[in-house]
Amino acid sequence: MAILCLFILGFILNFYTYPYVDLYIFLVLPCILAAWYFGLYFAFILIFICAFSWFYTGIKLEVGVPMWAILANVILRSVIFGAFVLLANYIYKLTILITATSQTDGLTGLPNRRLLYHRGKHEMMYARRHKTPLSLVFIDVDNFKKVNDVYGHVTGDKVLREIARALSNTMRATDFVSRLGGDEFVILFPNTDGCGAKIITEKMIRVINKIVGRYNHLFSVSAGIVTLKDKPLTFKLALQMADQVMYEVKKAGKNAILQRDA
Repeated sequence: MAILCLFILGFILNFYTYPYVDLYIFLVLPCILAAWYFGLYFAFILIFICAFSWFYTGIKLEVGVPMWAILANVILRSVIFGAFVLLANYIYKLTILITATSQTDGLTGLPNRRLLYHRGKHEMMYARRHKTPLSLVFIDVDNFKKVNDVYGHVTGDKVLREIARALSNTMRATDFVSRLGGDEFVILFPNTDGCGAKIITEKMIRVINKIVGRYNHLFSVSAGIVTLKDKPLTFKLALQMADQVMYEVKKAGKNAILQRDA
């Protein structure tokens, strides 16, 4: 609606000030915004309407000017106009690509560490404000080096992608799964107590165990869960606590789940 209003304003100003003041920007701006938010097709429809506006005002107000001169003026304006729109659309797509790349793990497609910390801080503030539990799960793939040694690094990467897909497919809509790095994954369970987090994690581990079976049980999965309640903590500290709980599992023999309250 804002884009349409800007266009109508530009059309009116263009007609009543032409050729004394060329308010080009009032028509360029709506089309550039249209290219950003609605795509090139919508933007070029506006350009066509602008071209008609220039042609109409040229005939009405430029008395004695040859028709070819008016048409050349309209075509030149439209080409320049279109170049601005294409450039705006390219910049918009490039911005989206850079943002997505900076927040996504290149191997698994999961959110990376950077996005995890951003989301984690947000979830902790929400949980503290609304006095709801928040559970963090730190998952580590046990003996993952064996997979690389036996099958090679290409297969190792494939295993990580399969684990990432299993976690994503079994999480709830409100949950958040990310790859911290290497063979470590972190899951956020908003508004979920320790018992609920353990049940969901067990479901995830059962799905991952099917993947383990396809690779001759060379690896397993250890998970440490920390449930935050009333204790004020930073997200970094909460993540370290979940990491420590996970290492307790590893010291006790691996391939298990352990939950602690913070």
